[in-house]
Amino acid sequence: MEKVKQLIQLNGTNHLLINTPGWIKGFGIEILSQLTALVKPTHLIYLTNNLNPDLNETENELLSKIQYDKILKTQGCFIKSPDIVKYPASYIRVYKMLSYFHYDCEENRFDFEPLVRKSPLRVSYTDCGNDMTKLLSFNGVAAVSFLDLNNINHEDITICLEAQVIGLFAVPLEEFQTMTIELEKNKGSLSSHENLPNMIIDCEKYIDPIESEFLGLGLIHSIDESQKLLNIYTPVDQSLLQARFGDGEFKLVLVKGRTDMPMEELLPKVLTHKRKTSRKRKAKEIPYASFSGSLGKGGKVLNVRRNLKRRGLQN
Repeated sequence: MEKVKQLIQLNGTNHLLINTPGWIKGFGIEILSQLTALVKPTHLIYLTNNLNPDLNETENELLSKIQYDKILKTQGCFIKSPDIVKYPASYIRVYKMLSYFHYDCEENRFDFEPLVRKSPLRVSYTDCGNDMTKLLSFNGVAAVSFLDLNNINHEDITICLEAQVIGLFAVPLEEFQTMTIELEKNKGSLSSHENLPNMIIDCEKYIDPIESEFLGLGLIHSIDESQKLLNIYTPVDQSLLQARFGDGEFKLVLVKGRTDMPMEELLPKVLTHKRKTSRKRKAKEIPYASFSGSLGKGGKVLNVRRNLKRRGLQN
C-alpha cells in the first residue's frame, strides 16, 4: 500500500487504475478497503449481474468493508461459457510489450514493421567509474545495473545486455552524487571495465532508495565497444531524452529487469524467409543469427538429450 499512497500523491487529480491480483481470493477486497480509506470516494460503480436496487447478503458483506457515499450498480460483462477462449497471461504480456515498442510517438500511430529494419538510437556510455569527476560531468549512460543479479562478470556485460529490454531512469544530479558517495564507501559496488559501461552491482541497495524518474523501456540492439555506444530501440520521445540529459542536471541509468521480448522481434520470419529463398544471391547478414556452416577448426555439433547422460557429459 505504500506504493499506492505514493501513486495517489504523485498523480494528484489524474486517473489511477489498479489491477488487483485475482488469483488470491479475498485480496482484492482488502486492497479496495484500504484504498477507499485513503481516497474516500463519493461514488462507487459496482459491476454486477444483480441489477436489483437492494443489495443481497453477500454484497452487503463485501461492500460493508468499503468506504463510499453513493453506489451505482450497472450490468457487468462476465465470461461464463467454457467455450469462450481466454488469452493466457503470457500472450497478453507479449501483446502489451509489442504494442509498446511499436508505437511511434512522433507520428502518433503504431508501426508493426520489424524493429531491426529501423536505425536504433545511439547513446554514448562511459567506462570512467573510478573517476567520479568525469562520471558526474558525463551526459550519456552513467551506469547500468541488473535486478536480482549481483554475480555477473563485468566482461560478460555485452552478452547480458544485447537483445534485452532495459528501463531508462533519469536520476537527479544531487541524488546521483549521494549514490556515488555510498558506492565509494563500499568498494566493488561500482564496477568499471575498459570500453564497457559502468556497472552498479546491487541495484536494490543503491538505485531503489534514491529519487528517480522512469522514462520508459528500451531494447538494446547492440553495443559498440570501440566507440562506446549503445544502440537502443525505444518509443520514448527523443526530445524528452534531450531535455533531461542535455544540460547535465540528470544522469541516465539503465536497469535490466525480468522483462523479455519474443524472439520474432529480433529475428522476424520475413527476413529469414528472404534469406532461405535467396540462396543463389549473396544476402545480407541478419542480426543475432549466423548461417555459417563452418564451426571452426576442431568444432562439431553436439546434441544433448536431457533424459540421457552421455559419458562425455558426466563431468
